[in-house]
Amino acid sequence: MEESVEVLVAALNRGEDWEVALFEEVCRLAREWASRLFELLDEALLEREGAALRIEAYRSRVILTRVGPIQVRRRLYRDGSRRRFLLDEVMGWDRNKVLSPSLQTLALGLVAELSYRKAAEVLSQLVAQSVGRMSLHRLVQTVGGRASEQEAALREGVYEAGQSAPRGMAQADPLFLEADGVSIALQREDERRTEVKVAIAYAGSEKLSVDRHGQVRRALTGKVSYAGLEPPKPFWQSAWLAIGAKYDTRKTSQVILNGDGASWIRGGLAGRRGLFQLDRFHLARELRRVLGAPGMAVFHALRTGDDPEARALLTGVWQEAIGDPSRCDDLLALEGYLSTNHDGLVDWYRRVNPAPQGPVPMGAMEANIDKPYATRFKRRGMSWTKTGAHRLAKVLQLRANGEPERLCRRPVRIAPPAVSPPHRASAASTAPRHTGLSEPAFQATIVARWGPHAARPWVRILCELASEPTIP
Repeated sequence: MEESVEVLVAALNRGEDWEVALFEEVCRLAREWASRLFELLDEALLEREGAALRIEAYRSRVILTRVGPIQVRRRLYRDGSRRRFLLDEVMGWDRNKVLSPSLQTLALGLVAELSYRKAAEVLSQLVAQSVGRMSLHRLVQTVGGRASEQEAALREGVYEAGQSAPRGMAQADPLFLEADGVSIALQREDERRTEVKVAIAYAGSEKLSVDRHGQVRRALTGKVSYAGLEPPKPFWQSAWLAIGAKYDTRKTSQVILNGDGASWIRGGLAGRRGLFQLDRFHLARELRRVLGAPGMAVFHALRTGDDPEARALLTGVWQEAIGDPSRCDDLLALEGYLSTNHDGLVDWYRRVNPAPQGPVPMGAMEANIDKPYATRFKRRGMSWTKTGAHRLAKVLQLRANGEPERLCRRPVRIAPPAVSPPHRASAASTAPRHTGLSEPAFQATIVARWGPHAARPWVRILCELASEPTIP
């Protein structure tokens, strides 16, 4: 403590910021404590599991944490034909990855909002240590790739190998499902653009507050997100597996799917009993764009199922458009759009009985795809490879589900060794033990061969001498 105070006083005398000096000194002390902690944990692992393994040497590595870089010296074990670091396994430190699991979670949160370069700059300021953008890029590729591999293995096991699908405990009837896509630019690919598909499922919504304009702000309950660049069929297969991990879909008799009318979105109801609803935002926007002032009147007529009123309004617009070829082409395209999605024009709660608490308003997809995905993927000048975009989408998916740390391995709890002062050996403990068995002369046990000094050079020489065959 006195040494730290002296360091702070010296920093103040040099005119440095006392807050910065205090932060750096606290981080320095935390790194010293962490190094000592890892030494104790390594000793505990040696006592618990090290007896069955052979110690080869000590190896050092640097772990970048919230308090800065920590130099860690731990034992390398030989387990048959492979080498192991027990401390790395317990603490969740992956090979060739310098960020700690806690810092990985923090870094993934920054990458979800900022570009790799900006996220690296912010993270470097937080941990008082330079972090390269490629380190964050590799982290996203590792975490996103791991999530994608797990989902692909689960999809193959369920839909091809016949394994049982995961079953959640939550119940929702009806279950609400929405989907949309984000078009992004590609680089180093055969195509110039591709689409990031996103789907969300939820049980309902709850009222949060009322804003200054009198509009009710609501939040979805039990939301599950899924995102990726897969083709439509494997996308929906994996999406339903993710939904099934939270909800018991066997007890869901009705699924309400909301979308903008894209063909791949309708695949979400394949093999399931449900209704499709054309997204109200996209429907109203298209009607206002083509019809102008009568657009909202047609919108209300269509969503309430008043076909005669909608036809009468459209007929009046057609009569006004006579002689204007461009206007007629727009009206023909609009009628084609309405005809293709005729089964989703009427509000879903007018076709089936809503829940006892009342109809759940749908249309949350725009907010759930614009801020997390479109803002991240479509900044000016950004372009992606398919693999990089898919893995970043997986990271955004994990963050939307509130589980980015699921693939950033967390440490396993172990009992630390009891730190007690060494006891002086008594004469009784050091006296030779006499047994009834006769032993050859000069027979002894090299304790250091299995102890904490097993990697020392002098111990290796003694082991080699002890293992040499006796010459007759």
